[in-house]
Amino acid sequence: MKRRIICLCFILTFCLTGCSIPDMRVLQLNQSSKTEAESIKYIEDTVVQALETKDVELLKSVFSEQALERANDIELGIEYMFDIYEGDFVEITHSNHSADEHIERNNSWACIYGQCHIETSQKVYVLSWSDWIKHTGNPSAVGVYKMNLREYKEGEYYSYMNIAGVNYPKRDQIHNTLRNFLDISSDTSDEEICSLFSEKLLANASDAEKEKLYWFLSRLRLANMKGAWVNYGEVEGQKKTDVYLEVSGSYILYFSYDLEETDKISAMKLTRIQEGKTEKDYILEMDGYGAEGFVEFYEEQKE
Repeated sequence: MKRRIICLCFILTFCLTGCSIPDMRVLQLNQSSKTEAESIKYIEDTVVQALETKDVELLKSVFSEQALERANDIELGIEYMFDIYEGDFVEITHSNHSADEHIERNNSWACIYGQCHIETSQKVYVLSWSDWIKHTGNPSAVGVYKMNLREYKEGEYYSYMNIAGVNYPKRDQIHNTLRNFLDISSDTSDEEICSLFSEKLLANASDAEKEKLYWFLSRLRLANMKGAWVNYGEVEGQKKTDVYLEVSGSYILYFSYDLEETDKISAMKLTRIQEGKTEKDYILEMDGYGAEGFVEFYEEQKE
């Protein structure tokens, strides 16, 4: 296994070429892989053009098939980007990125985490995104997975988790929950961990599952948290939020917020995805309240 982190800082200017955006996209998709510079310029140019023309389909075109399938709220996120974008485009500045590459026997992938400033005649915005430029094990993952646009404010720093689609205020709760998971360590008390969960989860989960759930969360790290996605739905007329998180080692962590204690989690389930299968081959959700799969995970780690 080989990993590398590359950080580059450079300035890209927005320009028009003889090749249209859709033609450029077709050309890039036909290549086995894109260079980092090509990918960054393509994303920046396409996003600016989409913002200027409020073209939903153009903006969606940079996203991977996997991201579009997972993000059932992507148009709400795009609408938010269009709503906050004001003025006429002037230039792109502060363009920089990091790149992560993974190579092993049967699979290799490369992902870019990009960021730039978009200056308009009225404001300056920060655009950030993750873009899989290569994924031999899952071609549907090639393309942008997540994107965020916010107004630039000096001294303010925002860290967004890797959730499929476009970030917008409704998702803030999910970002905060995932950050809370990362704050848990072996020194965190059970009482502090319990504060994340509703009474329904605590009452319905077995003591063994709760113990191993706390153990699992205390060992969860950012490097283990891969792509996440969210599904907004309704249950008996009440809005329901289901969240899914890919965890290193071929696992999917599912959790759902309580319908009454809406800031707390009422159900958590960990599912192992066997080799040769995908998430679509499993029921990732759980019926009712409580916790499932954490005792089994613990036993697997002991083997």
